Formats: sequence, structure tokens, C-alpha cells
Amino acid sequence: MAVGSRVECEGYRGTVLYCGALPSTAGTWLGVEWDDASRGKHDGSHNAIRYFTTSSPTSGSFVRHKKVSFGVSLFEAIRKKYGEEVDDADINLVADMCVGGAYGQLRPVEFVGAKKVSAKQSKLEELRNVYAAGRQVAFTDSEGLLEKYAPNIVELDISRNLISSWDTVAMAADKLKHLDFLDVSDNRLQLPSDFEQWKESFRRLRALGLNQMCYDWDQVTLLLPLFPCLEELYLRSNNITTLRGHGTTLDRITVISLEANPLRGWDEVNHLGTLPKLQQLILPGTGISTISLPADATDGTTLFPSLSSLSLSHNVIADWKAVSELDKLRSLQELQLHSNPVCDSGEVNATTARQLVISRIHRLVILNRTKITDAERLGAEIDYLKRYGREWLQVGGSRDPTKDHPSEKFLQQHPRFQNVLASMH
Repeated sequence: MAVGSRVECEGYRGTVLYCGALPSTAGTWLGVEWDDASRGKHDGSHNAIRYFTTSSPTSGSFVRHKKVSFGVSLFEAIRKKYGEEVDDADINLVADMCVGGAYGQLRPVEFVGAKKVSAKQSKLEELRNVYAAGRQVAFTDSEGLLEKYAPNIVELDISRNLISSWDTVAMAADKLKHLDFLDVSDNRLQLPSDFEQWKESFRRLRALGLNQMCYDWDQVTLLLPLFPCLEELYLRSNNITTLRGHGTTLDRITVISLEANPLRGWDEVNHLGTLPKLQQLILPGTGISTISLPADATDGTTLFPSLSSLSLSHNVIADWKAVSELDKLRSLQELQLHSNPVCDSGEVNATTARQLVISRIHRLVILNRTKITDAERLGAEIDYLKRYGREWLQVGGSRDPTKDHPSEKFLQQHPRFQNVLASMH
């Protein structure tokens, strides 16, 4: 019942911030701040006396310790779900065959739950992919049971549990020598008490899910040195506003998701532009309205040298000039841009909006998950010339090279127009 412990009550998870008596009542009460503020009643005060302080005025309440669960060990959760021994006459467990990962794909999960189960699935020591999300996991055992009976886990999902600190996670990871993928999303984890102690625990980890952790960028960067081989980092729905100060800790990263974080703007995104191996950047719902990339002598950019896939859906981009900026990305082949005002404002229909994006970004191969054919690109570029050709002539454009002097304003709005026109000859 220690302060800081995580508890669950009737499906709601929270953190114990007070343990003690209340006036005019018998016994011990727990003061809990609930993750879902609608579960609480107050801010930690009772009859004008403050017992603890919550982050929301309605996220706190008092409960008896008998009404909450303090959780189980990771090994116990795995044993209960997957079974230690399997007997054909006594198999009743059913588990998911696949789960939607934080990575946008379905991941297979080894399970016990049919009348005929292979020997591989019936033995904990042969489990590779373990989905233990929402199983009230709070701690790891001290008897070494995880290492003894389930040492070969490669992928581990322990999201939505009752784990309260990175020390607990590191203790478990330290026993799993083959761990490659770890998802601890939607837990409230205190930072490690001793970073040096756990520097070897995550040495093989390649992918990490930290979605809905209430972390800011400073907290993320404090954790990063623990993961020297990290390639994929998923940070959806945190409190990240800036992306400065990552140093070289992300140099191996190929995928970053920052979906649904309140970024201050595209200038923050540019701080990731020096990452040499970054291939996929996921930014839906981050409030981005403008895009600006520094240009080099060839009108490209040296930022994001390996970025081939970019997701900008569900933002507030309203200017076609911002779309044209993406043509500076030398490796960009796939883009998601749907659910932005520039495409959905009603000024142009969906087909025309798609054509305008295609004509403005010449290396693009896939737009909004649909492949761009050669015929579609040709048609888009022809329509682009027709749409803006008259304006180009009016501001000084000409088919005679000696007289072709379109205005600087036009070239800023349509940086590819001249190249598209030249490609038609």
C-alpha cells in the first residue's frame, strides 16, 4: 500500500497518493488520483483538509484498500494467460490470435486456447510473442521464474498495466536476453532511480512503444541512452511540444511516431532532420499548419536524407506552398496528407486535390496509401499546367526562353511549374 503504487478498481487505473486515516471514520483509506479524471470526485481535499494534490480538480477520491487491486507479477500474468502445462481434456483458455500494435500492423500472438494445441504453444519456454496488456501486471517476481520458464520472449506488450517505475520494467527486461520489441504504453512509469544500473538491460531492444505515457521530450531524451540499439520509437499522445536536444541518441532510429502530440510547429520537426537513418515519420494530429525546409544550392534540402515515408494527416495545413516544400525531401516516396484543409476545404474536389499534390512533389510514389501510376502523374501534371498556365503568362512567363521571366511570387507559389512545363517538351 505504498504511496506511488498503481491500483485498479472497477476497470479504472490510478496512483496512490495518500495512505492513512480520515476524521470520523475507522480504518485506513487510500487517496487515489485516477488516470481518468471522470472516476474521481475532488482534488485530494476532504472537509477543507488537503491530504494529497491531483493534477485535475476532479481526478481524486478515497477508497478502501479492499476495493482495489494492487496487481500481479508479470510471470503470473503470463502463466495465467498462456498456461504452464496443457492437457487436451482441460483446455478452456481463449486468447487473441493477433493484436493491433502501436505500429499500425496486426502482430501474431502465440496462444493457448483450442482443443488441439501444438507442443510449441504449450510450453512457456518456447513463447516468443507475449501480449500481456491490461492484465494488472504490477511487478516482476524475485524468484527468477520469468527467466527460468519464459526466457525466450522476443516481443512483449505490457501496456495498460499497473507498473509504476522503469526499475520494474528493467528488472524484467534484464531476464529476457532475446527481447527485441517492448510496449509499455499507457503506464505511469517513474524514471529509473539509477540509470547506470540498468544500462545493459535493454541492450538488444530494437522497437519501443511509449504511447500515452504523459511524457515530455526532456523525459524521453533522459530515457534514450538506455536503448543503444533502438530503431523504432512510438510516442503517440504524450505531452511533447519541442524536439530539441536529442544529441546522437537517435542516430540509429528508422521510425518515429509523434502522433497526437501538441508540437509547437514544423520548426520543431526540423530538429529531427539530422537523423541519418530516419525513414518513416508519423505526425498525424500534431497541429502542424505550415512547413518550411531550408534549401541547398539545388533547391533540395540536406535535412531528412533517408526519409521515405511521411504521415501528416489530420493536421491544419491550409497552404499549397507548404505542400510544395515537401518536394525538397530527396528520398520522399510515400505521403499521407488527407484530413487537412488544403485538401478538404471544398475549394477543390478530392480528385483535383490529389492531382495538385502529385504535381507538386515529383518523387512521390504513394499518396494516401494509393499508388501513383505513370498515367496518373502525367494527367496530374498536364492539368496542373492548364490550371495555372494563364496566370503564369500574365506574370511574365513565356515559351520563348529569352522572354520567360515569371514573377518571384509565382515561382514561390509554384516552384515546380517550370520543371513540369519543360518535361512536356
